[in-house]
Amino acid sequence: MFELRPSRLRVAVICCVLLCPLSARADQEPAPGETLAAEPALVFDAMEVDAGESYQDGVIEHTFTFVNRGERTVHVSGLEASHPPGNAEVEPDIVPPGARGEVRVFQPLSVQLGAVKFRFRVHTDDPEVPARQLVLETFVQSAYDIEWPFVDFGDVDRSRGKTATFELSSRETDRLRLARVVDAPPGIQVEVADRAGLSDQQVRLEITLVANQGLGLHTGTIHLQTDLPHQRDYKVGFRASVFGDVAPSENPVFFGATPLGQSVEKRIRLASRSGSLFEVERVEDSTSRLEVTVADCTEGAERPDCRELLLTLPAVRQGGFNGKLLVFLAGQAEPLPISHSGLVASPGARIRDLGEIDRDPIVRSSEDESPEP
Repeated sequence: MFELRPSRLRVAVICCVLLCPLSARADQEPAPGETLAAEPALVFDAMEVDAGESYQDGVIEHTFTFVNRGERTVHVSGLEASHPPGNAEVEPDIVPPGARGEVRVFQPLSVQLGAVKFRFRVHTDDPEVPARQLVLETFVQSAYDIEWPFVDFGDVDRSRGKTATFELSSRETDRLRLARVVDAPPGIQVEVADRAGLSDQQVRLEITLVANQGLGLHTGTIHLQTDLPHQRDYKVGFRASVFGDVAPSENPVFFGATPLGQSVEKRIRLASRSGSLFEVERVEDSTSRLEVTVADCTEGAERPDCRELLLTLPAVRQGGFNGKLLVFLAGQAEPLPISHSGLVASPGARIRDLGEIDRDPIVRSSEDESPEP
């Protein structure tokens, strides 16, 4: 039969009483050359919070609570947001020992999708830890089925304009409605055509670039509002290349990435849709980077209704560029603008050729008005 001897029990208890406090104190004391981490006076219930799912262009809010566990009054001197226009407010800003308080943060969201973290810095006069960082995390999603809508009108005859259809839909409602057009660039008209979808849950819009717009590349954003309560705003990008009788074969012109010290060439054809003879008087480059040579088109036989522009980029200045060529035609007061862009990289930069990458438009115009070369 097992028997516990009192004498041995007393020895064990005495040893534990004497040695255990010494071990605890040894754990708290820093090793030679080390210091213990300072303890902040303001202790937050949570320093990082997941706000769950949010919608584009919305606002997320959260309240962080804290208590002053220090022995002196702490003054909150300032609050700083990592992503303006985010802001925060504290109550109270003077916190006696043992008192509780809260920091309320407000963060407007943009159109950025996916997981994102917002940081708010709390500045105090705590000599041990004068600044604390709060983190608010969320997953931003779109309430609309097409998250990045884009309409490509392609080439547009200046005298006719062009209309494209666009279907607006959302999985958040059984019957979406367009409330209003908040803003649209000059020359853009938006009208509701009819319902769409299997159950008429979508809205079919007609977006029109009206006739007699300026020549050249047109880009912009159309700001719409729907009846969705949690994401009313919806923005649609567009692009159009407006031409008259003479049209370029390419607009815009992208030179890609070119190492410093090298050069690259592009050939752009100008053609008259009516077959009329025209002359190029001069070409001006807004960036002063390109060398331009005008020549006749030589595809089998010379064509009087066609000219070629040989564009040469001597890569002598490093950096990106974005500008316009202004092509002045004889007898025409308004020049033909051709947009161009590119990048001159450092000599040792590694440039990978990924082929031609273009943004796939959500919808193209139902009419094909591309110029005939």
